[in-house]
Order: sequence, then structure tokens, then C-alpha cells
Amino acid sequence: MAGSIDSSGPIETFCQRAEDGPVSRRSSLMFEPICVGDRVQLCFGANSDGGSPYALKIRAPSGAIVIDRIIRELPTGMPQSEPPIEIVVSSHGDYAIEIREVRGGAWGRATLHVA
Repeated sequence: MAGSIDSSGPIETFCQRAEDGPVSRRSSLMFEPICVGDRVQLCFGANSDGGSPYALKIRAPSGAIVIDRIIRELPTGMPQSEPPIEIVVSSHGDYAIEIREVRGGAWGRATLHVA
């Protein structure tokens, strides 16, 4: 079975269905497929402490922007981090996720595959 998310860049994206419990920084290939109507939680892991804030953009398979906002701290899934970013997937296809430091060079890109 192919994984539900592919991530690249110094900021890694972790994803799981909200029903699966708290987000963990486990392998992104170890959970059930994402389907239309699922609530999905996203967390991020940066290799360095980096600087905040971060720009987050999520695009639906149609190209429409689902989220376009600045976040102060990365939700990491670790104790006392910011809560995960949560979306409800509403269509089949690939969602594009982009995260980048506003005043730095760190970035991450991920593709969330929805069955």
C-alpha cells in the first residue's frame, strides 16, 4: 500500500486521521488511507530550531486554496506544542501542502493523497 503523504524538504510534514488519536511523529506510512470526509491532522518537524513565523498554504486537488495563513510556532505533536492543523478533506486527489519560514530558508512540501 502506498503511503498517504509524501514529504520533502528540511521541514517534514506528519499526517494522520483525527480519529486515530493524538498525532505522533511516527512514520507517515503507518496509518489507514485518507478518504473523502476524513478529518486530518497535520504536524511538522524541523531539523533545526529555525525562526518563526511560518507561512502555511494548503491547496485542494482543484487548485483552490484551503488554508493560507501565518503560524507563530510549528505544531510538532510533542507535549506542549501548538495544536495540530486540522482540515476536512472534501474531494479525491492530491492536496499540496507548503510550509516555509517567513524570514528564513527552511521549507517543506508535501502531497496528501486522498482515496
